[in-house]
Amino acid sequence: MKYNATVEKYFRQNKFAGPIQSDQIIKVESGVHANGAAVQFFLKIENKKIQQIQFCAVGSPILIALAEYVCEILSGESILKINEIDQAQLIKALDLEQTQASFVVLVLEALRKTRI
Repeated sequence: MKYNATVEKYFRQNKFAGPIQSDQIIKVESGVHANGAAVQFFLKIENKKIQQIQFCAVGSPILIALAEYVCEILSGESILKINEIDQAQLIKALDLEQTQASFVVLVLEALRKTRI
């Protein structure tokens, strides 16, 4: 399957891929690995600011690209920014089709589990 240039860029970037090695992290996840699509986010938060964010994802390159993009826009931001991200914004940012929205839902579902 061919993906658009934005998806390709974030899929190959991998700046935020991999777990954070720290005792003081918040781990949130969505999806089922056995079903072929799952994402985990690891967040290190200090003073309500996202000091570090990483992800692990399996499944479509679209899911991996979305996770990478979300990490990029949240890194260094207030945790309140998590609630500002919505489905339409992610679909537009990665130039996705509505039929690919299920991956956006997985990412948002995981992020919304973030509690401090």
